[in-house]
Amino acid sequence: IRRNIAKRAIKRLEKNAKKIQAIDHKMIKEAVDASEKEIMEECDRWGAWAMKQMGIDPKGVDAELLNYTGRLYFRTSSGQNIIHHSLEMAYAARLIAELIGTDANIAMQGAFYHDIGKAIDHDIGGAHDDISKEILEKHGYDPAIVHAAFAHHDKVPCEDPADFIVKAVDAISGGRPGARMESVTN
Repeated sequence: IRRNIAKRAIKRLEKNAKKIQAIDHKMIKEAVDASEKEIMEECDRWGAWAMKQMGIDPKGVDAELLNYTGRLYFRTSSGQNIIHHSLEMAYAARLIAELIGTDANIAMQGAFYHDIGKAIDHDIGGAHDDISKEILEKHGYDPAIVHAAFAHHDKVPCEDPADFIVKAVDAISGGRPGARMESVTN
């Protein structure tokens, strides 16, 4: 997000500098503030888009969680876009849960939100799975969804089918050919 804010601010400054042939501190602050506002609005739009893909009405989602979800559009892990990775996992989790006859909603949401902490881990520090757990608990998610999301890196043992499903679809999503940079290189 910071990189995208900086890119937009630089483009703004370049455009304005051509007009007046100078850049001052006030112009820099205004360019950064305007760019940050644009990026945050874009995060809200991406968050709403992702919620709709999940079959969730974005109007019923807390604005903070919607923004965090949209921030994942600007984040990659090993070259894999996190918002697309999370949606891919959610779809696979739902399919597996339906096939084995367990609660598809818990598996799907656990998979979708498993990396939500990556939206802010650079800002606050800490492990993304711990942050994901805190975010989901703060927003009142079902403890089964929280546990399924949190268990994907073995911080706690898998207990319910959804926990195992989230862990499995994370491995599948990251391990499929072309998903990550090292796969492309190999």
